[in-house]
Amino acid sequence: MISQSYLGLSVHPYQTACIFFERYVYLQSEQLPYPIRAHAVSVDIGGDEVILERLVPVSNNFGNRINLRVQPKEPVPVEIRKNDESIIASLADLSLQGEGKITLGVLGKREFNLHQSQEVDLSLKMPFSNTELNICGVAGRHNFDPKKNLYRIKIQLTPDSSSSSILTDYISQRQTEIMQELDLMVQSMRKPHL
Repeated sequence: MISQSYLGLSVHPYQTACIFFERYVYLQSEQLPYPIRAHAVSVDIGGDEVILERLVPVSNNFGNRINLRVQPKEPVPVEIRKNDESIIASLADLSLQGEGKITLGVLGKREFNLHQSQEVDLSLKMPFSNTELNICGVAGRHNFDPKKNLYRIKIQLTPDSSSSSILTDYISQRQTEIMQELDLMVQSMRKPHL
């Protein structure tokens, strides 16, 4: 259904659940000239349909967000070192970007000044395996959130094959865990409530 102000879509049950909780969605298709952000007006859990409004084009770098990206279930501290400085940050997400490219998103305090393209060393203990990793990386874009007084920093990792394997395994395990959680969420949302 398409009207002047609204767009109705049939979606996968997992997408229905996510849209229900997030209240917005990004639409991307070969038929669209650019990605679009839309807000949910109505979400039909049983019928797997959504009605969207306020469709707004998003920036051209949105394509960078379609890579497999997982967030840790529990906080994962990451030590970031540059020159003689270090800071403990928190792992925000991990993503695979092509063959052997892994990106780490971290949240850190403002006092730690990183510049784009600056080389850093990272230490973190991976969940599931409890393995301590020491990895080199290059700082990328970062955004500051003044409300939380935190930077979100993208770091392109250059792990050796052993570290790369551990990170890839973690991403895969976390993805499986997230899909199981999503499946349980959809099942509970579809149960009749008395």
